[in-house]
Amino acid sequence: MLNAGESLIESWLKHVNNCQVVQKNWKPSKSWETISDKEIERLLKKLDKKFKILGENTSEQFFSQGEIDCLGVSLKLDEDLKLSFNKIFAVEIAFHEKGLNYSGGLDANILKLKQKLIRNALSIYKYFGIKNKVEIIFATPKTVNTHTVKLREVIEQIIAEFSLLGFEYSFKLFTDEDFNDKILQKVINKVDNISDNSEFFIRSLKLANIFNEKVIEKSVKVNIPMEYSEITEIGVGARVIEIFEKLEAEQRLSAEEISNLCSKEYSNSIFKINFPLLVEYKDGSEAFVNNYRRYYVQTFKLGGNEYFLCSQWYDKNRPYLEKWFQKVTKK
Repeated sequence: MLNAGESLIESWLKHVNNCQVVQKNWKPSKSWETISDKEIERLLKKLDKKFKILGENTSEQFFSQGEIDCLGVSLKLDEDLKLSFNKIFAVEIAFHEKGLNYSGGLDANILKLKQKLIRNALSIYKYFGIKNKVEIIFATPKTVNTHTVKLREVIEQIIAEFSLLGFEYSFKLFTDEDFNDKILQKVINKVDNISDNSEFFIRSLKLANIFNEKVIEKSVKVNIPMEYSEITEIGVGARVIEIFEKLEAEQRLSAEEISNLCSKEYSNSIFKINFPLLVEYKDGSEAFVNNYRRYYVQTFKLGGNEYFLCSQWYDKNRPYLEKWFQKVTKK
């Protein structure tokens, strides 16, 4: 059966994230070599203790219940024209027209989010054997505002738990404006350069545009001030990630400000934190200070470079964060 959401993600992985290999409804083969079942069982038990994802299911049942909606593998050519692995994307797409709504309301949405992200992450590790260069994504066009806050908090908890287990996976939620800006509009902006008629979503856009070019207008970026009437509901850690996801999407930070944020002294004077707010990503070790992780696993592309974001936040830092954010978004 054709699925518009999966087709959109297929095109997004292929044309926006430059994945040379993309497969919808990915399932592993039982003939593949894997990380040992004992190791996967150990990890799953630790994660279930934290997130209560198994219920009455066994680990075998847990893995058999799902497939990855879209899997993308990005490769890159080095200067010697040798092909090497770049990144794996595992994406779940939930298209509920009236907003994300699994039977059971918010609690059901949270449980599904946890189950899908954790299952996909462990599946990637089990069958590919890597603990970094992986993005695990949950995408849904629309959620209830208060639900979005809670879902982002869950994402943050998952990131922290996988980090403790030695993983450097990036977990992301794309919904509402993020879904539109980072997925839908990016694909729409590529449509004129895509000639593959097998891509259902792209073909549908071209059909609409034959009769009325206004049906699907290309993206015109309008910077709308962020409204956070519920920011007191969101943990400060989730809040800082939310802010930098927005700044990344809009590229609002100047080169000078990015440089300042890499300074420990500046970060302390502005946010009252004890580490540089940003450190440039090189090999992953930058996220650790004296063998302790002090930066989130998720990275942010700002001004052309990739950065780790400091994870050492407390409620006392929140007013300084909000004051700075208001200042940089007014420019």
